[in-house]
Amino acid sequence: MKPRILPRDVVTRWNSTYYMLDFAFKYRAVVDAMTADKSLKLRKFELEDEEWLVVEDLVAILQVTTRFYCSFAALTLMHRNIKMRPSFFPRTRPASRQLFLLWIGSQTLSTSRPETHITLQLSRP
Repeated sequence: MKPRILPRDVVTRWNSTYYMLDFAFKYRAVVDAMTADKSLKLRKFELEDEEWLVVEDLVAILQVTTRFYCSFAALTLMHRNIKMRPSFFPRTRPASRQLFLLWIGSQTLSTSRPETHITLQLSRP
């Protein structure tokens, strides 16, 4: 594996926990070797096998939220760009508006063709 710096978990950065845990899980052998070395004085950070299982589960869960966030961010950016420059995207503006309304709370996505009707159930905490 090529040398890399461990991504940091930053409170103000979306998905930084996922990137840090995903990296640590992929580099598990290296992390275990570093924390096992007494001369580095990192033994207190050594993870047991059960803790690595928790890391694996967290990576799987956070991967879903990260993909959702990235999709939502892309959709928001697309909507903002279309709203600012509608002449560049005349055909995509209605679809973008419908998708945006769906994200902010509308549960039904209408299309111009009556035979195509998509209903999504959104759950709120």
